[in-house]
Amino acid sequence: MEFRRQPIIEIRDANDNLVTTDNSTQVTLDIFNNPGAGELRGTTTLTASGGKVEFTGLSVTTAGEMY
Repeated sequence: MEFRRQPIIEIRDANDNLVTTDNSTQVTLDIFNNPGAGELRGTTTLTASGGKVEFTGLSVTTAGEMY
């Protein structure tokens, strides 16, 4: 089941400004609370570009609530 909205992570400084020069931070997604024993599928580790990490094509194998 692919996510309707894919996660977008923004890297911000202490003043809440987007750090547009960050092209090296790696972000990894995982399931923290997993009541349905689902598996996160897709590319779960990406590197920032212009201070953003935009995930695409992520899905979870088992439908459930409270993931």
